[in-house]
This record gives sequence, structure tokens and C-alpha cells, in this order.
Amino acid sequence: MQRVNLPRHIPVTQPLGTRTSRDSLQGLPVYEQLTDEELFAEVTRRRATGEAVGTPLGALCARWARPARYVIGQIQGSYGRGSPADADELFQDAVGKFLDRGLDQFRGVSEQMPGRSASPKTFFLRIVKHVAIDFYRRHREELA
Repeated sequence: MQRVNLPRHIPVTQPLGTRTSRDSLQGLPVYEQLTDEELFAEVTRRRATGEAVGTPLGALCARWARPARYVIGQIQGSYGRGSPADADELFQDAVGKFLDRGLDQFRGVSEQMPGRSASPKTFFLRIVKHVAIDFYRRHREELA
């Protein structure tokens, strides 16, 4: 995807996610032009003010779906079971946990390297990993 430089200041009169004539010329909605960090900040801002987070959260989930499904596939391989339907269910569960608890828990600081910033994508993928591990661990215990 082509990276387009946006001004750091978005006017108050134009809500984030709407198009301007400049955006129409490029043919991309504003959310497509934002970095993950900028889009995550918009989700947290909207959530804090009680606004709907569906559109920016949907954009983030669409961006992160492929790496999330890769993580789920790796977990499925390590447990020797799983299906594409499981992957879809696990992805939805992870998005739910990210929305319910993750938005409040993300601090933006790396636990492994103090002083360095952490990515919201990495944080989400960690949630995906734990959701998948918990799912297959529960199913392993049910079979035993």
C-alpha cells in the first residue's frame, strides 16, 4: 500500500474518516492513510468519548487479520489440530478481548525493552496468541 503523508493537524470541522477533495483525488479513505498507531489512537479517543469505534477498529482488524491468522495457524500446528473455522472463531474472540480489555491495558511501552515504545499490532497479536493457546489447551484437557 502506498504511504501518503497527512498533516499532523486534522481540523476539528472535519471528523476523522471523512474524505476531502485531496483524499478523493488519491482515491483512498483517510483510515487507509493512517499508521496503525494513529488509527489505534483514534479508536481509543473515540472509546474514551463514547463515540462509535466500529469503522476505525474495523480498519485495524482488516490490517491485522492476515498476521493474526498466521499466528493462529502456528498455534494450531503446534497442537496438531484446528480448522479454518476455528481460526475465524479465534480471531473474533481475540478482537472481542482486545476491545473489552486490551484497549484499557495497552500502555505503549515495551515490557522486554523498557524505554522503547510498543506497537498496538504486537499487543493485539499477543492477545491472539493467548486466545488460541487457551482454546486448544481447554480442548486438550477435555479430551484427556
